[in-house]
Formats: sequence, C-alpha cells, structure tokens
Amino acid sequence: MQMTLILASKSETRAKLLTNANVDFSCKKPNIDEENLKMYFLLNGTDVSKISGKLADSKAKKINLESPNAFVIGCDQTLIFKTKLLSKVKERSDVINRLYQLNNCEHHLYTSAVIYFENNPIWRVTKKAKLRMKNNSDAYITDYVKRNFDYIVKTTGCYMIEGEGVRLFKYIEGDYFSILGLPLIQILNFLDARGKIG
Repeated sequence: MQMTLILASKSETRAKLLTNANVDFSCKKPNIDEENLKMYFLLNGTDVSKISGKLADSKAKKINLESPNAFVIGCDQTLIFKTKLLSKVKERSDVINRLYQLNNCEHHLYTSAVIYFENNPIWRVTKKAKLRMKNNSDAYITDYVKRNFDYIVKTTGCYMIEGEGVRLFKYIEGDYFSILGLPLIQILNFLDARGKIG
C-alpha cells in the first residue's frame, strides 16, 4: 500500500526541490522552538556539527507522533563560522553585517535529513559543505541586500546560491541540493528503494 509522505517543514525551497523531482508529498510545519533547542543541545555539550541532525530528528519525530503511518522527513541546516553556530537575523542592517562577517572568509554548512515511520527514525544523513566568499566590496554587499532582502533574510547566511548570491563566492565545495537545504539525491534513493517514487 502506498504510504503518505510528509515534509516536516514549510520551507518553499525544500518543497520546490521535491516537487520538481515529481514526488507526491504534503508539508506540515512542526511546532518546535528551534532556538531554544539549539541552546539546549549546546549547553548539554552537543558538538556544533551534530546540531542539524538533532534538530532534523526533533522535527520529524514531532510530526510522526501526529501521523505515525506516514513517512516523515525532517530537515535542518546549520551554519558554522569559526567554530560558532550562527542563527538567522531579521533586520536589514543585521543582514548586511552578516555578509560583512562572512565576507572573504570560509564557513561550513551542515545539512541533515531524518525520516521517521511509526514513531521510529529509519534513515538519516548529514552532508557537509565548505564555502568561501570572495572579497566583495561594501558597495556590492549593500546593493545586493537592497535587491534581494526579502529572499535572503529567510536564510542564516543571508545569501541564496541559486540566485544572485552565487556571485558572492570564491568557491563552493559540497552537494548543491544539500546547500539549498535538502540532501535530495540521498532522499530520493531512499524513497525509490522503498517504492515511494517511480
């Protein structure tokens, strides 16, 4: 019997990636406080590289409790800069400062996905990407934010490499889809093996 697939996220980018891959799914946002969970994990000694996996697990588990007969995909992405985990910002000035902070420097993205079924985690993956911004001028960064603020404010790094944001970078090493927030190839392979797609 074909089982229900739920993406435990309201991310437009993640949903679009699955939709473009012709996957039948629905979206449901888990009601969890991500910032408090991050602090809890950090205070309890969790390595920063493991936080994305912990958050992805929490999201999938939350939705699977409500829909235990569905395959539930939980996803999360964290940005690590100089061993520090950065959080999203809201104000335009903070977005500009975030790009100044990352400018001409290297940072890492950890993207995790966990799939729950019948209230148990049955699959998980974490992908790491290394990104380095080139030395962008202050004027370009300011103009870039003016043109793209409504989109980039939704992301921790305040850039979107699928758009103009790719121009900010000197190099990007890692899986493209994972950088966008979803380890799509790995998820599709799992779903295909389970007869969920195809």
